[in-house]
Amino acid sequence: MGVSIFCLAGQAFASGSFEAVQKKLGIPLSEGTVVDASGRKPEIILIQDVHRHPEAQQHIRAMIMSAMTRMGAKDIFLEGAWTHGQTADYEFSGLEDQDTYRANVAAYEAVEKDRAEALQELDTTQLFENVLDADAPPSWPQIRRLIQLRLKPAEYAEYAKHPYRPASASALARAVESAELFYEIANQRSDIFLAKAKEHHQSGPQVLVIGGFHTAGMAEKLRQEGIPYVVLAPRITQGGFEDLYSQGMQQTINALKLH
Repeated sequence: MGVSIFCLAGQAFASGSFEAVQKKLGIPLSEGTVVDASGRKPEIILIQDVHRHPEAQQHIRAMIMSAMTRMGAKDIFLEGAWTHGQTADYEFSGLEDQDTYRANVAAYEAVEKDRAEALQELDTTQLFENVLDADAPPSWPQIRRLIQLRLKPAEYAEYAKHPYRPASASALARAVESAELFYEIANQRSDIFLAKAKEHHQSGPQVLVIGGFHTAGMAEKLRQEGIPYVVLAPRITQGGFEDLYSQGMQQTINALKLH
């Protein structure tokens, strides 16, 4: 359940550049780009998923095949699944804990339910507090992005230091609470992904296809543990698919019978 795609800052291989990493791994730029790496030979290959984007999905499939044929990857793990499965090209294992995933989807649905009214209340609250010239006004753009579920991991971590608390019970208060829960559970899922990959590791590099939101925290933990990794972002040249994620989430909500 990715929220956004973003580039990461990290340590490259001994060559000192991501371009050299890309060349060494043999990943064509027509498929994707190395956006972060650490260590000489990756044990974990994180592929950033852009959910339901047709072009991205095509390139992700190509990068998985490249990882299998050029890097000897055997273990393929997917976000959004919790059982073993198979595509036309490869077998995969799900990374999810079912209950945690359902809780994350439920938090998403709760934010969606209150978002429109909450954003209207936010505009009114912002105007009122600006007129009063409050001593320490909150970051209104940050809160708006929180409710829209558009914060990157570092941005949410910064927000969490000084969370916004509306003065009274309202759609705004409910949306803020649900959004915070959404992000907290998303971070829990990142930990679950790494734990499951370690638990089921057999031999050779592992490929984890996960939303862009999860890769930053997971890469940092791998770096701290000294586990070599690489992060690949699929090549995207086509726009106009912004609504596919929300449509897909609605389908997930219906499939999980959360209503």
